[in-house]
Amino acid sequence: MPCNHRASLAQVVHGLAMEFNFHELKTLEKLPSPSGTALAIIEALQKEGTDLEDIALLVKADPALSGKIIGLANSAAFAMTRPVASVEDAISRVGVEAVRGFALALSLIDKYSSGFCEDFDYPGFWSRSVLMGAALSCLSKRLRIIAKGEAFTLGLLSNIGQLALVTAWPEHYGVCLNAVDIMQQKKLELEQFAINHQQLTVLMLTDWGLQTAFSDAVRLLDSGDLSSSDRGEKLAALIGLADHWSRYAEADASGRLRQLGELIHLCAPLGLIDESEAQVLGEEIIEQWECWRQLLNSPKERRRLAKANSNSENADRPIEQFSKQAVEIMLLAPSFDRYWSEVKAKLQQMHYQFSQTSLGSQALQEFIETRPEIVMVDGRSIAETMRFCQLLRSLDWGRDCCLMVISEQLSERFTEQMIQAGVDDVLHWPGDLSRFPLRIQAGQRMMRLNQKLKQDHEAMEQAVKDLALANRKLVHLAHTDVLTGLPNRRYAFKRLEKAWRSFMRNGQGFCVLMIDLDNFKTVNDTLGHDVGDEVLKHFANAINESVRSSDLACRLGGEEFIVMAFDSEVETAQVLARRICQRVEQKQPFGWKAAPLTASIGVACTAEDCRDWQQLLTMADQAMYYVKSNGKNGVHLANC
Repeated sequence: MPCNHRASLAQVVHGLAMEFNFHELKTLEKLPSPSGTALAIIEALQKEGTDLEDIALLVKADPALSGKIIGLANSAAFAMTRPVASVEDAISRVGVEAVRGFALALSLIDKYSSGFCEDFDYPGFWSRSVLMGAALSCLSKRLRIIAKGEAFTLGLLSNIGQLALVTAWPEHYGVCLNAVDIMQQKKLELEQFAINHQQLTVLMLTDWGLQTAFSDAVRLLDSGDLSSSDRGEKLAALIGLADHWSRYAEADASGRLRQLGELIHLCAPLGLIDESEAQVLGEEIIEQWECWRQLLNSPKERRRLAKANSNSENADRPIEQFSKQAVEIMLLAPSFDRYWSEVKAKLQQMHYQFSQTSLGSQALQEFIETRPEIVMVDGRSIAETMRFCQLLRSLDWGRDCCLMVISEQLSERFTEQMIQAGVDDVLHWPGDLSRFPLRIQAGQRMMRLNQKLKQDHEAMEQAVKDLALANRKLVHLAHTDVLTGLPNRRYAFKRLEKAWRSFMRNGQGFCVLMIDLDNFKTVNDTLGHDVGDEVLKHFANAINESVRSSDLACRLGGEEFIVMAFDSEVETAQVLARRICQRVEQKQPFGWKAAPLTASIGVACTAEDCRDWQQLLTMADQAMYYVKSNGKNGVHLANC
């Protein structure tokens, strides 16, 4: 299954307003990422030749996911007259893209249904995301520009960048939640993190190998148009409609009635003509929302994670200040056993608190629930003891406890086996019984030191994250035009030089579009500089809305702008230039009564006889002035 029509991550990063290290975010900042079968499906679909059978094999390797996929195919979202019973039939019915999205959603919801940002509603985020998926899926059936399963995936992930920012910087994101609207929220995000959730969503969708139209739709959210011939613009408009219908579904009965009139007007291109049809669509969206929530086990109640283990509050206290009662000890041993009765009697004599359970399947569950500091394990069944200790140490929450084994054996071989299995101390029964206080205190000391080391590591990691964030902000400020928010002249020349080196090294060509706003001096002279600034911002938005995810638009200064079309041929660049001209001419500022705004554009593309990127820029500039001197409002290709 070839991955056609998908932009590479490197190409999409070209379109950001700064050199943004996405892979650094993935590793250092711990961005939301799929795991297990979901990750395997994503990786498989990014390879050439992957087909339905390959995906079915991956799904069948996960029994829980297999049952979910079959349940999805037989649910109200996809059900037909004949129920399906096999994974292959289920995938064939819902589509491979829907399977990818469904597996991805299951993985992400399972891992990120709670977090450390006190003011962020994690379950509410997922409930709204599922609702967006359901609304987009229902709307897509009427417009038929995207398959139902793909529509759900796009709706579900259309705001995933916000969760990414919350996950990466939970301590800082609370400021952005005070925004009065989405525009202010994105502005605050840019100030805090040098990237907003919309830009980060585009990067993540690209990284997960989803269609280029998906990332284009998210990038164009503010300028979607159902009547456009561009699929990305249509999908962007459809996401906007899904957002309106999501608000309808979340409202009470009176709120829904108030919103119906506006929804009927917005959905006119879909053929909705009266109130009853709109209500039917609303009921369908709500029904689908509940169906998908049940399939995905989407959380409903707000939950938060404690910022640290309760024991970490005591990590800075001197060891001597810890009472015996503060130590939580778990005994994994038979309940009625003389061997362990003496151990328990000794612990009671020393006034230690402890719990006891048998060494078996229940032991791990009880450990997870109680999180004891010290675990004492019966070492008489060597194989079972080693298996449990190895399993415990393989879990994140099992690496920090002090693990002791009590046994009658004294051999070096036994001790070596236990240490290799992750045991911290081997106690001999009954010889070490009298030395229990010292061994437990040693274990307790080790626990405190581990906790302090972990705290120091977390503090250092946070300092590194804060420093990286501060550096990104500085780079963003240095490379961004204050008025328009586009990359500035310095960044444009830096990227031109980098693109030229790539062209010289591997022949990867690119094109440059020099763009000038016609008659801008007249606007400034007659209407004033304040109006001129607003016109420049409007012009910059029109350019930015016209380019692809892989293109980069910058402001060089005054009314001059540049677009770099990476990995593009001459014909592609000319189409892009004409699209920008049309967008500028058709999208005039609101209430504009002066002469219509237009643009003159010169296009130059890399060629063997070009000396350097400066020559390429000069040729594009000359082509642009050719348009200016021949009536303006047009495109001219330089003779490379």
